[in-house]
Amino acid sequence: MELKRIKEVVEVYPLFGDYDLIAKIESGDVENVGRLVLYKVGAIPGVVHTETLTVLEDF
Repeated sequence: MELKRIKEVVEVYPLFGDYDLIAKIESGDVENVGRLVLYKVGAIPGVVHTETLTVLEDF
């Protein structure tokens, strides 16, 4: 799986339903996450859509 080759991707889970999978990306910089999703994740063959949800703070 190409997602696991991206060093910032720390977890990947397959899903049932509207989404095929969820990937957890860890980065200290929100702008870096945007670049990763756009240029690395979006460049993977077969990726046609992404949705990014950002955690602002751990509990």
